[in-house]
Amino acid sequence: MPDEKLHSILRISAQHAARLAAELTAATLPRSFIVHNVNFPLPCTAASPVRRTVPARVIVPGLFSPAADDGTHRLVFRYGDDLSPPELMTDRAALANGEISHTVLDYKKLGA
Repeated sequence: MPDEKLHSILRISAQHAARLAAELTAATLPRSFIVHNVNFPLPCTAASPVRRTVPARVIVPGLFSPAADDGTHRLVFRYGDDLSPPELMTDRAALANGEISHTVLDYKKLGA
């Protein structure tokens, strides 16, 4: 992708992010333990809609390499297998549709 096109996409994504940050900050109570996870498609356009999503149900085996001689491990990135039901609007599905994904993570409900 040429640099000029990539810069344009990044600029549009940043404009969306600035707008969303202001909206979501105003709509989120302090100390609510809410995290807004926002992901942008590639390419992101000025017309890219925002979709409310849930995290995809992903199985990612082997996130880390075996221990090296010094005992350290390295992160091994893998997309993993998406086991989400097809009717679920996941973050991955929204991105595949060219939409901006907005997932609300409520950490008060973690483990509930």
